[in-house]
Amino acid sequence: IALHNYHDVNNTFPAGNVSDNVCCGQNVWTTWTVDILPFLEQDALFKTWVPSQNTWASANTFLRTQFVKVYSCPSDTLYLRTERPASGNGSGAQYQFGSYRAVSGRSGGNGRVFWDTCEPNLGTLNPAWKGVLHVVIRTTNANVAARCPTGTTERMTSIIDGTSNTLLVGEYTNIDVPRRATFWAYGYTSYNQSSVTSESRILGNSYNRCWNSPGNGGDNPCKRGFGSNHANGLNFLMADGSVRFISYSVDINRLAAMATMAGGEVADVN
Repeated sequence: IALHNYHDVNNTFPAGNVSDNVCCGQNVWTTWTVDILPFLEQDALFKTWVPSQNTWASANTFLRTQFVKVYSCPSDTLYLRTERPASGNGSGAQYQFGSYRAVSGRSGGNGRVFWDTCEPNLGTLNPAWKGVLHVVIRTTNANVAARCPTGTTERMTSIIDGTSNTLLVGEYTNIDVPRRATFWAYGYTSYNQSSVTSESRILGNSYNRCWNSPGNGGDNPCKRGFGSNHANGLNFLMADGSVRFISYSVDINRLAAMATMAGGEVADVN
């Protein structure tokens, strides 16, 4: 509801994150979970945010360490805790855990190109694999802009694959590497955004099991996995506002098709 209300007011969805450069030393100015706070009856918390600073800046310590109930699933064992993320410019700062990640899109076969950041040395972002809540690069550097054509934020009309079959947000927590879990206010690459690859190893609540399973891209797809502490699956929020529980045994290629908004696929996991 908050994401739809944000869209009603702004005529667009928020970005998964707004960055100013290629990975991995970029500034991250905002992220979807911060932008929708006023639509979650969290206006007081939103007003503590200093948008001219990264969330890891000292000015935003209060914001990033606050527990926001709607961002946490009670089954998540990391509930009500803070920790330092494993990577990025914010890895030295404490962040409150969360349980939900934006679906930034799907990834290619090499498991190294994702719509939560721009790494042109690893490959080109495929527009057909873009999700609704993807990275937006805003920069005055013409070279960066040319290498990272992410476009702008998306409208409901951008979802030509159909809102009832397009993933918007999914659960992710893990039981073994908490510094690779979800941090609701940390918009750097893969900490509150995930992607669907063509490998089922990304589904589940064990980061190490994913990393130790065969697949492309090393642990990069694992950083962007989906999983929960519920039995046998997890919840996804669809672009039409409905919630679906999806089994870990789902056809992963169909799920990947549902992670895009305009890939032209006809996909449904039911």
